[in-house]
Amino acid sequence: MKKYYAVFLFIFLSCFQLNAQLMAEDINSPETEKINLGIGVGFEYGNIGANLLFYPQKNIGLFAGGGYNLLGFSYNAGLKGRFFINETSRVVPFLTAMYGNNSTVVIKDAHNLSKAFYAPTFGAGVDWYPGNGIRKHYISLALNVPVRGDEPEAYRTYLKQQKGVEFKNEFSPVGFSVGYRFRLN
Repeated sequence: MKKYYAVFLFIFLSCFQLNAQLMAEDINSPETEKINLGIGVGFEYGNIGANLLFYPQKNIGLFAGGGYNLLGFSYNAGLKGRFFINETSRVVPFLTAMYGNNSTVVIKDAHNLSKAFYAPTFGAGVDWYPGNGIRKHYISLALNVPVRGDEPEAYRTYLKQQKGVEFKNEFSPVGFSVGYRFRLN
């Protein structure tokens, strides 16, 4: 588990360093967004839900998302580092690191056996600003890699062996997200 924290720390420090370089180069740039709200599907939206993103600095954002994961309420919170952002960029790449729901076992006819698991997830994606002119909304696309550990698979094994549950699907090694974001400031 320590290696995942090391990866998170490396990503955070890399974003911080790049952010410092970009700030030094772009001190007189126009004001960029500070707060936005997104609706979508994927880990950062609580699976199916909404996400609030706050940028204390132009390239570094903090987010919290909540939504529905087929069992009930789920959440994720994390850090977003975006690169090469300016007022004319139409595509802006980013990296994310978050903690929250990244695995869910749903048992259709035995809801009491269903369970959600919470752990770190890392991702990369792009924010796409369609059209020209005022940038009040955009589309966010990401590929996320959940760090599941042994607990979700051990629980599935337990259900197979002890409860006779048959699974039709395996855990996906990656997750995709898509959201529509609205600038609030």
